[in-house]
Amino acid sequence: MGDWDTSSPLLLGNGDFPAWTLEIDLPAADSFEYKYGLYDPAAKRWIDFELGPNRRWANLEANGHPEFFILSDEYFQSSLAPWKGAGVAIPVFSLRSEKSLGVGEFRDLHLMADWAKKTGLRLVQVLPVNDTTVNYTWTDSYPYSAITVFALHPLFLALDGIPGAEKVIGKKALADARKRLNQSQTVDYDEVINLKKSWGRKIYDAQASVFLKSPEFQTFFEENRYWLEPYAVFCYLRDRYQTADFAQWKEHAVYHADLLTALASPDKPTYPDVAFFYFQQFYLDQQLRQATEYAREQGVVLKGDLPIGIYRHSVDAWVAPRLYNMDGQAGAPPDPFSENGQNWGFPTYEWDEMAKDNYQWWRDRMTFLSRYFDAYRIDHILGFFRIWEIPIRQVEGLMGRFRPALPVTLEEFQSRGISFDEERFCQPFITQMLLEEWFDGDADWVRQTFLTETAFQQFAFKPEFDCQRKVEAFLETLP
Repeated sequence: MGDWDTSSPLLLGNGDFPAWTLEIDLPAADSFEYKYGLYDPAAKRWIDFELGPNRRWANLEANGHPEFFILSDEYFQSSLAPWKGAGVAIPVFSLRSEKSLGVGEFRDLHLMADWAKKTGLRLVQVLPVNDTTVNYTWTDSYPYSAITVFALHPLFLALDGIPGAEKVIGKKALADARKRLNQSQTVDYDEVINLKKSWGRKIYDAQASVFLKSPEFQTFFEENRYWLEPYAVFCYLRDRYQTADFAQWKEHAVYHADLLTALASPDKPTYPDVAFFYFQQFYLDQQLRQATEYAREQGVVLKGDLPIGIYRHSVDAWVAPRLYNMDGQAGAPPDPFSENGQNWGFPTYEWDEMAKDNYQWWRDRMTFLSRYFDAYRIDHILGFFRIWEIPIRQVEGLMGRFRPALPVTLEEFQSRGISFDEERFCQPFITQMLLEEWFDGDADWVRQTFLTETAFQQFAFKPEFDCQRKVEAFLETLP
């Protein structure tokens, strides 16, 4: 080992986290041995050193001449045991307590943290908690189909956790609704979400002039404006047009920044309606962060869930459609559990487009989740590398393909003595025998309605039925 000063620690720089870099001038030597450690500069002490034998690098000097070497290492071999802990996964809506209003709320995570601590569990994972509101009905209850990857779901807002709420609603009215809704064996999604919306609006109207000027709200707004303002305008337009399908929003169908000025400026008549959604998100953020901090105090990790896809009619798709392949649908190929595969309906990602700004949308999304969670699960993480993509014209998952995927070339067919027949290999193969086998007594009706004969007892779909979407639309018209 070279003779060099080891009286002080060598601190690594992390300007490009998580890569740590260090430059060292070393005297001439045949080899160099070293270990990594964790050093606390404030306490001026070592916290941890690597286990095992020293790392070693030889040939520091080649042919008697000094050289410049770049050495890359991985896997810090900590002497500290890796963190391990048992946990439980649960949707927030199922955490209904005596203080809830018909459904589990962020405030109920305090009780869940208490229970986890008592039972020795160290981690609580929740299903996605983002806003899924489209119709204000139970059809919005699927947590993996959010209209935003940032905003939290108003279903989980504890109204009586808002200062002054009980005075506006009335203690008796709140107690009666709580008793009635909590007695239900199931969640009355429709009534709960609409009641929270109407009562939430009354509370907001009663204190909007003070709330919107408060320093706490102003700080929250500026920190989150990049997503909060488009989200609030989207929600306002969704309610105005009675649909989240922004393609039906007439002059508002295509997003541009001027819409925010036109609809979200404080001097516009639409501002009170837009700012109501600021109000909801402010208190949702406050209540979830309080739950997170409480769980930490109990030694419980609160873990989130990041869905791989986005809803087709979402704020994200409206604001930046270039980032998504709206002609594709994410899903899963056929398997023993689903012979037709799965079609989740989410658009797939345009990764080349996302790369142009260094994946800012993904970095913002993951950073925002860390506001609430100490860890999070990435749903279908394989989708970062390849995804099962189904054309928008099709319905079933079996009609998809992996993207990206390695193609089979004509040369590969030829090298194996296979004559490539594009029509036979790439188009539906329909014969009279197959029609009778599949449809029995309805075979003639199927043939006459959907097919045209291309050869003796061989058929192809008529142009008006040449994809699953067209067939599905036709079948929906039948009595």
